[in-house]
Amino acid sequence: MPSRSYRQGPMSAPSSRDRILEALHAHGGEASPAALADATGLAPRTITAALTRLREERLVEGPPKLPRLTPAGRATAPTLRREPTGRLEEAVEACFGHTALAAFCRLGADLIAARHLFSERDFHPALFAYGAPKRGKTAAATLLARALGLEAAEAILLAPTLSPGAVVGRRTSRGGFEPAAHLRLPFLCLDEVGECEDPVRKQAQVLCHGDPVVTVEGERVAIAGTVMATWNPRQRFAVFSEAYWRRAVTINVDDVHVPDLGGRLGRAAREDLGAGTLVLSALRRRVDELSPQCLGILARAEEVLLEEGAARFELRTLELATLGRAARYGLGADHDLRGLVYLVGTDWLMVTETVPGLVDAGWGLEMDRILQQLGDAPGVEDLARVAAGHALARAEAQHAAVERRQACAVEDLELTANRAAFQETITVAVAKITRVPEGERPYASGLRASLSKLRKQAGEARSAERLAELAELAGGPLEAAMALRDRIDGERRRLEAEQRQAAIEAQQADREAAGAQRARLERVRAERDGCAKQLRASRDEQKALVRLRDRQRPGRDGASPAQALVGRGLLQPLEEIRERTIEPLALASWWAQRNGRVAEARVQQIPVRFLVDGSGRRWEERDFAAWGSPAVVELLDGLVAAADRQIAYLEQRHAQLKAAARQPLGKRRRALPAGTKRPALAAGRPSG
Repeated sequence: MPSRSYRQGPMSAPSSRDRILEALHAHGGEASPAALADATGLAPRTITAALTRLREERLVEGPPKLPRLTPAGRATAPTLRREPTGRLEEAVEACFGHTALAAFCRLGADLIAARHLFSERDFHPALFAYGAPKRGKTAAATLLARALGLEAAEAILLAPTLSPGAVVGRRTSRGGFEPAAHLRLPFLCLDEVGECEDPVRKQAQVLCHGDPVVTVEGERVAIAGTVMATWNPRQRFAVFSEAYWRRAVTINVDDVHVPDLGGRLGRAAREDLGAGTLVLSALRRRVDELSPQCLGILARAEEVLLEEGAARFELRTLELATLGRAARYGLGADHDLRGLVYLVGTDWLMVTETVPGLVDAGWGLEMDRILQQLGDAPGVEDLARVAAGHALARAEAQHAAVERRQACAVEDLELTANRAAFQETITVAVAKITRVPEGERPYASGLRASLSKLRKQAGEARSAERLAELAELAGGPLEAAMALRDRIDGERRRLEAEQRQAAIEAQQADREAAGAQRARLERVRAERDGCAKQLRASRDEQKALVRLRDRQRPGRDGASPAQALVGRGLLQPLEEIRERTIEPLALASWWAQRNGRVAEARVQQIPVRFLVDGSGRRWEERDFAAWGSPAVVELLDGLVAAADRQIAYLEQRHAQLKAAARQPLGKRRRALPAGTKRPALAAGRPSG
């Protein structure tokens, strides 16, 4: 029967490695990455990763721009066999059982196929998954990417690490607009959208509105694939408004519990479960629209919705999902699609009821009547299996809800106490980093914002699991806040110690400076007194020189001017021995010649006395024979002039030292009058 054509067991499509080998073999053994992309339809990043693995296996060699097969690669490529595309359902149920996550993955595969086959439609829903972490949101995105043959790192983008231009596209240096490369993928997941900044979130909203073509900065940008967004906050409208939720398939994973989820996902990763089970190029568009009867069955899903759920019901979403599943099952208009319609509607209700307040909790399927009505139509067996598994899961969930309600009182008390303690811990941590140094303010502001947000979310937490999740999320910021406080306190203590040491050193320096200043003043005063004494002596000497210059007669002692000046030290006696040659007389020369001898000249040494003044000038004693002589007056005039200069210098020096000696301790020295040089403390006596 036609319904049995798709039950061939789990098959695997060729991996990207095998497809690259086949494409190289078909191109004669070598081809450029662009030719490989055209031949395989793979993304450039996937081709690069596959070529890297093939190089490690020594099946491919050559430069990166023109890889070629090695002899081992040429021997391996012809032996590859492409198996028929397997079913995604087996991999989904192996990972998530019959929970709402499995239904979400099936609907995601349906919408991906519908977007590929019905690209001309102006509405293609997005996929939203939110709730507690480690519940399978990212795992569902990984399974869908793996089914399409995509690498998880290629199709799943961590939204907090993106810039606004990296989400949709950015302007180039030449003024054009370059769309982001991931917009050409058939599936794209923006992970952790709730943790990104507002500019990135606004760009994510552009992708998740369901339009195949959007306008960004005046440029039309095409979105080729289905977009999925995940985030952790429990608030329903924390990321997207109601308008987006109406145009998306949304699952809340807070109450979705998959037994041994970690083990299931680990086995799926090791066995590469579900890889290549959704090959879009192998799908064919066999039916373009559903019959009125099928649309009526889909419309009946609205009957079990509450008022808020009916406000976001979109028949177009269920229609597209059904058309995509019909293509995945290989069913056309000649098949009875009512079984698939029931199956898609059931999956949609299973996913929608995870969001509280949308679906009537008492809804169910009358499987006996459906089986009698549809017989062996395609999808009925899957519908029966999914409905039975979902009924069992709902019964377990209701039993768990009853147990939770019974323990609600105790849990509420514990939750209230734990919530208050958690909020108080955050309040204390925020208070500790409120006043921080200038350089730490941006970092502290970010920590306070994160902790304040967690404190607000803790106040809205209604379960111990949510509070434990928030405590885990707050562990890092709290440790960072305490580390920041410790670092600031340590720096403050270090600065205080340095300030105390600096104050001690400053006091010691002040004491040393005060002692040095006192010693300086003592030296200045001693020099001032010496300068005053020297000034008095110079004045007395100048007066004595004037009296000597004006004397006209000898004094009572009767000493000559030369003797008086020598006695006062104004002249110094100097005696030199001069030689004089005495030629022999003519008679002596004749007598010596007569006796046969030579008359020689005789050398006579004559002592000569001089008087030398202070400048080294020599005077004859006869120049100082009488008082009032020109030599005496000239010498004494020079000495009086020198004495006048010495007195002028000493008076200026004495005035400077006197002013310096009056300067009080601890204050700067007063400025000297303009044009006056500050005297050195050890100035010498001027010459001349």
